[in-house]
Amino acid sequence: MNYLKSIKYIIVVTIVVLTVLVLLQPFEFRDTSISFNSGSYAKSLTEKLGTPISATDMSEIIVNGPDGPMPEIAVRSFKIERNEEAVKKFYNDKCNEAGLTKPDDELLHLEPTAICTGRTKEGHFTVLLFLRCEETSCFARVEVRHLI
Repeated sequence: MNYLKSIKYIIVVTIVVLTVLVLLQPFEFRDTSISFNSGSYAKSLTEKLGTPISATDMSEIIVNGPDGPMPEIAVRSFKIERNEEAVKKFYNDKCNEAGLTKPDDELLHLEPTAICTGRTKEGHFTVLLFLRCEETSCFARVEVRHLI
């Protein structure tokens, strides 16, 4: 009888130890988008805005899901011939087509790179344009922030 109790005890301890080991394994977080609907609204707007025709070395759209008070953020970067005003005009026109407007002074004070903002049925969006130019070309990064 004691032999059977010992075996049962060893089995129970083994199961508990294996369960604890499985629970202690590090989680693997993949770069995914989290939205409350199917797909990513920030990514959809980034795709809709597009890039100027002369853009090269385009990156994939990278999406970081919302985290607490942080918005969902989609980012795309590319190179373009040096013409900062043309790039800004391109995105201002695309923002107008998407129903977004120029940011107010308060937002520009907080986010000087903001080019448009607005609310749609999907939530509130802010589009930022970062430009770093050299002699003949510019590196551009478009960031779309989506708050529900």
